Order: sequence, then structure tokens, then C-alpha cells
Amino acid sequence: MKTKEPVFYDTKGRLTKYALACGYCENIENEEDKNLRLSMFVEHNHIHVKSYKLNVWEVFNFNELSKARKIYNQLRTAVIFKDYDFKIKGITQ
Repeated sequence: MKTKEPVFYDTKGRLTKYALACGYCENIENEEDKNLRLSMFVEHNHIHVKSYKLNVWEVFNFNELSKARKIYNQLRTAVIFKDYDFKIKGITQ
């Protein structure tokens, strides 16, 4: 019997739920300002989306990966373009 190989990345190149549960982290940092960085990781069955210089730390239940990714994508744009006045849009918990 052939076993299925674990999948760590989806078709868009993002970490899968399995990869996050295994301890992998999605990270990005601004090339000019290394302190402006963003992480998405799982800890204690919760997904954390944390931006260190923008002072944002959102926590989601493990089954809310799509909500966490929406916030991560919005923050990713703010990190890349150094938008220090960033406001989260369209997500209610």
C-alpha cells in the first residue's frame, strides 16, 4: 500500500494547515527596515498573525485559517510598502 506524501504548500505557495500544525511559520520582512516583519504560526491550536512594528497581533481558532490568511495578506501589503498607518479592513471576529 502506498502512503500519501504530506503536502506543505498549496497551489499559491502558501503553507497548508498541515504545515502550520507541524510548526512551520510564514514570515516576511521589509527589505529596508528589518524590524518591520510579519509572521503567521500555530501555537496551542490557535493561528497567530503577528506584525512586530505595526503592533498587530490577531489570534484565530485553528479552523479559521481563511480569516487568518485575509489578515496576513492585508498586513503583508503594509509590511512591503512600509504603511505604518495600516488599519485592518473587512474582518470581524
